[in-house]
Amino acid sequence: MQETEFIQQNKDKWREFEGVLKATDKDPERLTDLFIETTDDLSFSRTYYPNRSVRVYLNGISQQVYQAIYKNKSNEKNFIRKFWLEDLPDAMWYSRKSLLLSFLLFAIGVTVGIVSSIYYPDFARIMLSDEYISMTEANIAKGDPMAVYKDAGAFQMFLRIAWNNIQIAFGTFVLGAFFGIGTIYVILRNAVMVGTFVYFFIERGLFKESFLAIMLHGTLELSMIVVAGCAGFALARGILFPGTYSRGMALIHSARNGIKILCGVTVLLLYAAFIEAFATRHTDMPDIVRGGLILLSAGVVLGYFVWYPAVRHKRGLIKPALHDENIPSNVLDYALHKIKTSGTIFTESFVLFSKNIRTISILACSIALILTIVYGVLTSGAFHQLYQTPAFLNELRFLYPWVEYNGILDFEKFPMVFGILAILFTIYSDVLIRKFDAEVTHQNQSPRIVENFINTIFISAFTALPFLLPSSLTAITFIFSFPFCLMWMYIAQKENKFFITALPKTLQLVGGNFIRITGIFLSTFIIQYICMFIFSSSLIWIVSEFITMNFPYNAEFSEEISYAIYTFFLFLVPGITISLSITGTVLGYYSLKEISEASHLKESIAQVGNKKRAYGLEKES
Repeated sequence: MQETEFIQQNKDKWREFEGVLKATDKDPERLTDLFIETTDDLSFSRTYYPNRSVRVYLNGISQQVYQAIYKNKSNEKNFIRKFWLEDLPDAMWYSRKSLLLSFLLFAIGVTVGIVSSIYYPDFARIMLSDEYISMTEANIAKGDPMAVYKDAGAFQMFLRIAWNNIQIAFGTFVLGAFFGIGTIYVILRNAVMVGTFVYFFIERGLFKESFLAIMLHGTLELSMIVVAGCAGFALARGILFPGTYSRGMALIHSARNGIKILCGVTVLLLYAAFIEAFATRHTDMPDIVRGGLILLSAGVVLGYFVWYPAVRHKRGLIKPALHDENIPSNVLDYALHKIKTSGTIFTESFVLFSKNIRTISILACSIALILTIVYGVLTSGAFHQLYQTPAFLNELRFLYPWVEYNGILDFEKFPMVFGILAILFTIYSDVLIRKFDAEVTHQNQSPRIVENFINTIFISAFTALPFLLPSSLTAITFIFSFPFCLMWMYIAQKENKFFITALPKTLQLVGGNFIRITGIFLSTFIIQYICMFIFSSSLIWIVSEFITMNFPYNAEFSEEISYAIYTFFLFLVPGITISLSITGTVLGYYSLKEISEASHLKESIAQVGNKKRAYGLEKES
């Protein structure tokens, strides 16, 4: 082929490549495809036109791609923009039937609340409580029916309302794990309360005033309950209707969609709480202003959660709900040289987790049993001392399901527990890191048992430090410190470094990618949270009560047995689920390493042109 013919045949592709390189918002996938094609052309030109300008030209643009691909993939500057403009709308489209079901249930619940209030005059007191009804009637008698929104300071009210609303949203989503039954219950209960509340004011001729005041924030607040219900049903769908995929893989995808929806719901609920705390109290605001804001909120909800996803689908911008990532676990290629999204690592983490569930369960059961025995010795068998506030047994702690650990992890009262936890976590992490790494790389790490134990126990002590903080700060601090400590631990083991010398390498990998590593952790942490919620709620207490009720001993002994069983489960569940964070760390390490060092890409570039031809076919030299 003549050089001019070669140029004429490929010039459009090269122009497109230059255009993608110059674009402000680069598409990394398209850029990678064009790079592969262009480097093939460079290889051809080096063979047939070694001294011609086309080779120099192709070599130049091939070298530019290094910064272009990795800058675009690693920085993820448009992460937030992509989430709101693509990820969340796509998740809503996948869950559109769940959204419709959630809306219909909410509408039915509101109707039931109104009809029940019409035929049963005392229904409002049953649903809304005597105290609330009496307070509202007193406010109506004073001529200020919306005085409830003025009782507390604005900021204090904002925190209380935001906490309550997010509790409901999280609970609606999490209870989808119970085959959707829990989600149905939460939606109907809240909808019936809304219907009862509405009719309460209609009956007293205050519909207009109550509507304008309540819907100022309620348009977003109530809509988000419906959308949270959609997330819960999305979770249930993966369990109930896996289709042609394995139930585990279907659940992973449905959970990912539900989590994305829940993130969007949380942001809008915070905004709704802000409106309720700072704006709803101003009941003297002109009706036209309040009505306009209500219509604006309704337009935002319908436009973003319903209309915009449909537009994206109509334009062909939404992929099928289950696509390339549904690879059977027995043929999964972890492709360690690739830079992966948090979603891909999330999927692969579950595959790695499921393939090693037996080892994980044995370790978790052993640790839970040891800790239960330790607390039995420390309390002389009086396990009830660990649970001074039995009220938690009757509450669903949606945002803080590990509140029970406040009494158990009291290091001032039980100082030796801190050291025991560090040692147990050291053994647990060391075993799983070695097993997961061997599974992913198909290579066994060098035996450095003593060095690894010393490294891991020091890092484990750092990992447990957040538990020394007040309980209100533990969870927030843990979200950021735990993924960093796990990565530090893995690097020390993987690269045969002392824990102090491994710290600079950890800072290097994590430094510019903290959002990514936190995203990897959070994607698995949500699933851990779901398990913690289910098993640390009254469910396990009911199971332990069922077991101990058959003990032919006195009531006191039976009660202590119940507490002992409960303590075992409280340590068993996190013992199993924390392994998800370790799988995410092992897989995430290779993406961060490629972002930081680009060793695979450099090898690929170095191989460009180093090809010979044999019998008309290209082969690597």
